[in-house]
Amino acid sequence: RPPRVTSLGRGLADEKGAYRLTFPVGVALPRLRLYAQAEGYCPHSVLASVKAAESGTLRVDLRLRRGASVSGRVVDFSGRPVEGARVRLRRPVPEDVYMTDAEWRDPGEVRAVTGGDGAFGPVAVPTGSRTVWVDSKGRGGAKVDVVVTGGEAIDVRLWPPREGRLQVVDAATRRPIPNIPVHVDVPGMRWSESHFTDDHGDIHVRDLPPGEVQAGVYTEGFYEAGETWPPGDEPFVLELKSLAPGGTGSASIAGIIVYSGDGQPVPGGEVSVGNGLVVTDE
Repeated sequence: RPPRVTSLGRGLADEKGAYRLTFPVGVALPRLRLYAQAEGYCPHSVLASVKAAESGTLRVDLRLRRGASVSGRVVDFSGRPVEGARVRLRRPVPEDVYMTDAEWRDPGEVRAVTGGDGAFGPVAVPTGSRTVWVDSKGRGGAKVDVVVTGGEAIDVRLWPPREGRLQVVDAATRRPIPNIPVHVDVPGMRWSESHFTDDHGDIHVRDLPPGEVQAGVYTEGFYEAGETWPPGDEPFVLELKSLAPGGTGSASIAGIIVYSGDGQPVPGGEVSVGNGLVVTDE
């Protein structure tokens, strides 16, 4: 089950490694992603075409590889153990390189949760360079770059808690705009999150990393807007200007997005033209 995607089923492999999952034949998805994990092995995922399952059964074999054992401990800014902190170990993201959502996802990402003593693991992690991300629901967060060879004990100290509130309003009427996505980014930390505004046009972001925070909004009917956001106790107001109604005419643009390497189509890619946003199909 990828992040932010509905799970269609889960199961356990038997003593021969065989598994069987059943899902509705009417699933309106061109492809499914299957995730597998087991103790002592690195997680792995594959993408399978639903069309291949029209005959009734789709066979997908998953190959797991053993990983290096990693454990650690998370403490807050004062040195006290943090229980319930969510730990993610994933491949590093190159600096100053734009990545699509699909490229940002790491099929080999390993996740863990700390216990009462702040400890996590041991977990199996691919060897090599990894980035450790930690968030703790309001007690701070952390980002640590490590090189995994096996047997590492990673001690993580959270940065001081920082949070902020932002409100999105219509610049003309000053009315809040509910249920629209706001993208929050800290470029210096390669950190980003998306939040939907509530009924009052507000978002509340916790565990913000150190550094300059940027907030951006693009939604139907308004010009795209982006501002440097100074988090603090007072809500920051982001104004959206409405697109002028009417006009002298319209134009239609269509095309296809392909990977630069092999020329294969890119489903789900976002295309922004002026103030319009569409999502590609298969």
